[in-house]
Amino acid sequence: MSRSTEIRMILTITMFSGLATILLGLIHWKVSYVLGVPFDIVIEVFISLLILLAIATFLFYARYLWRIEIVVWSYPILVAFLWCAILPFLTYFGSRSTGGSERVSIDFSEGIAFYGEAWFQLSVLFLIFIVGYGALYKRYQPRW
Repeated sequence: MSRSTEIRMILTITMFSGLATILLGLIHWKVSYVLGVPFDIVIEVFISLLILLAIATFLFYARYLWRIEIVVWSYPILVAFLWCAILPFLTYFGSRSTGGSERVSIDFSEGIAFYGEAWFQLSVLFLIFIVGYGALYKRYQPRW
């Protein structure tokens, strides 16, 4: 691959990342408007998604252009980071639906919906890692 082709590809990825950022910003503004989520929570989620987009762009670039096969093992981490990025929404909706506070409690209180509780969010995070790495292990294990 020539140098100019690589530069064009990097510029294309950057352009699409910028367009995706603007589109995500508009979507988050609309989510804030329609669902009634405070804008500071939307900004927190948006910044997390921007970081995720930058990391994913770099990892996909490393995987397909540099032919680095070990990058595949970082995909469950990306999915887990995506889960962590949307947790402020779940925490807000879980506490708002039952009239509780916006803080996530570790105890099993009746005031917060189950998806706003820390035990549920942490369980899903562990489940993402277990299923993700289990599937990758099954996919890449040697066949004897």
